[in-house]
Amino acid sequence: MNNIEIKDLESGKQYIVVHIENNTCIPYIVKCLKLKDILFLSNNKKYTIDYFFHENRGIDFYGNRFILLNCWDSIDECNKWCEFENKIRQ
Repeated sequence: MNNIEIKDLESGKQYIVVHIENNTCIPYIVKCLKLKDILFLSNNKKYTIDYFFHENRGIDFYGNRFILLNCWDSIDECNKWCEFENKIRQ
């Protein structure tokens, strides 16, 4: 798992991320869209970073949230992490 700062996300690049719904981890493959805000596209739906597993690390000098998005290198690695987390959450 990698932690990527918002400023380091590349527009048009795909990322493997996780959404936690009803205490269940679900892997997503999303495409980053840098518009006025950073959005993620999956199955023609747009999501904000708050929808996915991320870490808030505080606020910078300008009042912006310092956020790291948790991303995986492969879908297999992400699925294994989700399976492990889902077992713990049961």
